[in-house]
Amino acid sequence: MIDLHIHSTLSDGNHSIYEIENLAKEKEIEVLSVTDHDSIESSKLLSKHNSSLLWLPGTELSTETHYFNEKHKVHLLGYGYDYNNEELNKLLQELHQRRASDHQEYLEELIKKYKYLSKDFFIDFPYGQYGWLYKMVQKQLNNKISQEHQQELVEHIKENKPVYHKYNTEIEDALSTIKQANGYTVLAHPFELKMTQEEQKEFIDYLVSIGLDGIETYHNDASKKDIELYHMYAKKYNLLETGGSDFHRLSGGDSLGCIHQELTKESPIVKKLIYEKRTVGGRYDN
Repeated sequence: MIDLHIHSTLSDGNHSIYEIENLAKEKEIEVLSVTDHDSIESSKLLSKHNSSLLWLPGTELSTETHYFNEKHKVHLLGYGYDYNNEELNKLLQELHQRRASDHQEYLEELIKKYKYLSKDFFIDFPYGQYGWLYKMVQKQLNNKISQEHQQELVEHIKENKPVYHKYNTEIEDALSTIKQANGYTVLAHPFELKMTQEEQKEFIDYLVSIGLDGIETYHNDASKKDIELYHMYAKKYNLLETGGSDFHRLSGGDSLGCIHQELTKESPIVKKLIYEKRTVGGRYDN
């Protein structure tokens, strides 16, 4: 079994990369990739880690497109990149700073609104991290305020979500940056695109024209019809096919490991990255 779409505590997951490793061993997963949102820190950590598993460098970038003259959110997966690449690190740092600014502005308003809050409570707050803000606040304020006040805050944040001014990057810039870092670009969970099937077809055609390398055909939430459609696109455009669980936590039915048997360690994307020695932290990293 393999899983090329996993999130850790470095973005919005509940488990560290080392906990994920233990879970993967229990499930006999041979190949995996931590694709944290707007982060490549997992690759940097794993590059110093001796593992019996095969880890592929991964990330999931928050992007947007105005291809149809309106904004659409698109997630772009990147694999096998050079995690020391200057342009890639610069882009991620910019995204981090934008999100940090938006979170800081939002929390300052919360502190003004609720007198039981203090700036001191948020000294170590991970402002730039991608995640559910109410969960991040809840964790930060644990044992610092009453349960009643904490629940009041959670409900407020859920109902009054922060406005993110510009933390997404244009998909053209994200795609270009990953490719400059010698990585492969993959359209994540295309079935989540808020587009008609005809628009999806046109959009994928456009992405291929600017260098898209692959598509996430196999996803644990994808229907059989979805898989057939994206497999057809992959064949038409000669795209690499990837897949995974989109794992975040051991709750709510989430399960580590791609459930689709079509995706194995013999898949072209895996064989390509092994051959090109674009792995981290495992026995293939030599």
